[in-house]
Amino acid sequence: MSRFSLPIVIVTPAFPPDRGGLALAAAHLARQLQPHLRLEVVVLGRSNSTAITTFAADGGFPVLRATAPTWAEAQQQAFHLLRERGPYRLLHGIYPSLTGFPVALAARVTSTPFVLAARGNDLHRDIFRSERYGGLLFALQRANAVVGVSRELCQLSVELGATGLVRWIPDGVDCVRFQPVPPGPELLSELDLAAAHPRLGFTGEACPEKGLSTMLQALVLLRRHYPQATLLLIGGVRENARSILAEFLDARPELRSAVRELPWLPQERLAAYYGLLDVFWYPTRGGGSPNAVLEALACEIPVVASRTGGIADILADTPLVSLLVPPDNPPALAETTLRLLRANPEARAELGAAGRDRAMLWFTLNAEAKAYLDLYDEIDNAGMPMP
Repeated sequence: MSRFSLPIVIVTPAFPPDRGGLALAAAHLARQLQPHLRLEVVVLGRSNSTAITTFAADGGFPVLRATAPTWAEAQQQAFHLLRERGPYRLLHGIYPSLTGFPVALAARVTSTPFVLAARGNDLHRDIFRSERYGGLLFALQRANAVVGVSRELCQLSVELGATGLVRWIPDGVDCVRFQPVPPGPELLSELDLAAAHPRLGFTGEACPEKGLSTMLQALVLLRRHYPQATLLLIGGVRENARSILAEFLDARPELRSAVRELPWLPQERLAAYYGLLDVFWYPTRGGGSPNAVLEALACEIPVVASRTGGIADILADTPLVSLLVPPDNPPALAETTLRLLRANPEARAELGAAGRDRAMLWFTLNAEAKAYLDLYDEIDNAGMPMP
């Protein structure tokens, strides 16, 4: 059997029905790749039960889950799965601080090329975690290719010792599912938002790393000019950040109705909620490429976000770059939002249209899948050995 006819396996720590941007990104990629090649997905994760491997199917490819009480045990399970189910054409590890070591070890044992895809915290944060940095460096320094969802992550990969190909491949967004939707009167009434203006929003689990405190403080500043300003936290607040919100509201009980927590929503319902917003906020500290920013752009919602990592890449060379702010800076977030709100409606509409144009031209799911297919072919054609 030719090696080119063998399956590629994606190894990831999250995949639906898991929630969150990482699970969605892995699923989007797998489903876009599947029509073009044979594919398997291995998901490693933690559970309270003993180590177990389960099997399911997602469309046309198998999904195997290796779960265990600790990450080390889950990594060991994943390694054995990769070694025993092969041979593979290529191994593709997403979030290398968790998947990199079992992928690199399996690649070494089976003489298979491998790619690592860095997302953000896997390099920025986990390189300083003693239980992860050894396996992360081992993998980065041996990968045939390292992909970063931001240019910053590509540079950091090189600084950490990546010796293979290094490529910037940003996430894509489904511009059919996410498109402009006018504010729905029924939904506004259901959420009691008809009088709220402006409506500011964030999607995902709000937490300190994604700027929860910055958004809350900026809301206080903005309400000096817009007393009915309301912040929608679509997806709620992460458990370890609930005390931040509680302390904020205890100190400012008059704002309890101005900060709305909405539950996690499936992808097919999100566009209607983006359509409620006047401005989308994403004042993260991280260097990744947030799905939520791309979704808001595709829905023609102006985005005020941090000038960090993948967000700066997404908005480069567009009028929206003027809406980027430093992280951890509530006054800058409030002032930039105020400037946007005071612009004439035509100017705001032009910014929204520019965001959707940018998403449709450069950040589609097809573009992301093609970039990975080209990278796989490049590795195949070069006959690249294990570093």
